[in-house]
Amino acid sequence: MPPTRIRKRNGQEVTFDAGKIRSAIERAGRASGEFTTAEAERLTAQVVKVIAHRFREGRLPDVEAIQDLVEQGLIAADHAETARAYIRYREQHRSLRADRRTLVDAAASIDEYLD
Repeated sequence: MPPTRIRKRNGQEVTFDAGKIRSAIERAGRASGEFTTAEAERLTAQVVKVIAHRFREGRLPDVEAIQDLVEQGLIAADHAETARAYIRYREQHRSLRADRRTLVDAAASIDEYLD
């Protein structure tokens, strides 16, 4: 049985939603042209099974761990192009989060200076 909760990057706990995993896999497969909705559903079931196994006994997965398992599932299923696209997507979003943090830090520094 998969976990009922996961930990987001900001530390907040939210309800586990396999639909979000399916949506991400399906969008990646559609973008790469490697597979259909049916394959996305099959891959999602496999990833959720691994999550349930790795995070049993009340252990709480975080978003990064789940995304790592999605990558591994894509690679194991021989969807290399989709895995590469998914990895690039994750890297772009990591960079965007870092840029946002830098912008917030700069704004806080300016506000502090002005005060």
